[in-house]
Amino acid sequence: MKNMLVQALGSDMKLVPQLLRKGIAVQPGDCFLLCSDGVYNVLNNREIQALMEIADLHFALESLSALAYKRKAADNFTAVLLHFKQLQANEIANTKELTARV
Repeated sequence: MKNMLVQALGSDMKLVPQLLRKGIAVQPGDCFLLCSDGVYNVLNNREIQALMEIADLHFALESLSALAYKRKAADNFTAVLLHFKQLQANEIANTKELTARV
């Protein structure tokens, strides 16, 4: 039943998100891929790992998108790559949201 939607933002005011109770230790250099089934249905684990090892995250996502299109993904696909780096004491993380408010 992987295609069944069980929760959606904006559809019900009484949404109770499922949260992980036990934290995950994140270290500088760790990279996480958050993706829809449109991605993992067309890429295998080895290909996903290779994409996550690309230093340029924008290029990695462009490559992922190109592969999904080339393989004619049957579903829409969404992906976000999160790369954690060590911030210096005086450095502020640069995000689109932060940039938009400046």
